Amino acid sequence: MATLKSETGSDALGFVGWTLYAMVGLCFCLVAFEFVGIRLPVSDSPGLRLLEILAYSAIGCAMLHLILTVVYAFVRTISATLLAGLEIVLGFAERLGTTLAQFAIRLLLALARLALVPVVWPWRTFQARVLAPWQERRRQTAELRRLYADVKDQYRTFDDFLRAFNGESRNDKDTRKDDRRDERADPAPADAFAAACALFGLAAADSFTNAAFKAAYRKRMKEAHPDLSGNTALAAKLNEARDLINARKGWKR
Repeated sequence: MATLKSETGSDALGFVGWTLYAMVGLCFCLVAFEFVGIRLPVSDSPGLRLLEILAYSAIGCAMLHLILTVVYAFVRTISATLLAGLEIVLGFAERLGTTLAQFAIRLLLALARLALVPVVWPWRTFQARVLAPWQERRRQTAELRRLYADVKDQYRTFDDFLRAFNGESRNDKDTRKDDRRDERADPAPADAFAAACALFGLAAADSFTNAAFKAAYRKRMKEAHPDLSGNTALAAKLNEARDLINARKGWKR
């Protein structure tokens, strides 16, 4: 009994639904035909009038169903188009945001490097001109000391090893020292007599005596004589200057 009652109730709801649907279709058909200006024929016979009502209801339901289908398809198409456009906009915004973020990061890095220029440039200059040569000299000295440790019994000191390594001798080193001392002490005068006097530490304008000149000559020759590990070229130059001064002053050797 409960099952029959349930089925009966379901059939009743279905009948009511179809009846309402038919009435809505009939009303829609009448309104549509009235809107377009079509007058529907009306029969005098009750049977034909019932058939006309059913036909008009079917036509209205079909038209309503078609319109609803078109509207649904249109709304669905518009929704899909909007969603696709929204996805495109979101993707573009994401790429644009990523590009802007990368640009901002690069700009910040460039500004940071620019701000560090006053600090980095002096440090690099100091490193290239002072620190790097000093480190290179230390490295070379350490390498030479390792080499010196292997041949230590052949040289008295590390300086002797350095002179031998550079192809120099003690006399060559002393000669260069004398040359540098002469260059510092003897600026180039205007004439040969002034140059000769300056070589002995005497001024050409002073009226120095023969004894003072001989004392200056002996002092300089002790420093430059070849027998005393001096400079042969400097000794010859001193002798030429002595002869020039004696000739100018009228002195004898």
